Amino acid sequence: MKEASEARPIQTSSSCVKILKGIVIAIILTFILIFIFALVLTYTNIGEETITPVIIGVTGISILVR
Repeated sequence: MKEASEARPIQTSSSCVKILKGIVIAIILTFILIFIFALVLTYTNIGEETITPVIIGVTGISILVR
């Protein structure tokens, strides 16, 4: 009887690189979008009640990218 590890080859290095690349892209995108929102919040009359929906939207976009 074959073990699970013998049935398919493990490609951990390429998988780890893809995961790390996705994490880095998400963090960079989140930082950029929050920085842009901070600038908009600073120089316009947008209320602070918009912070929560924008943060949720930015987080969702960063998760879905790549």
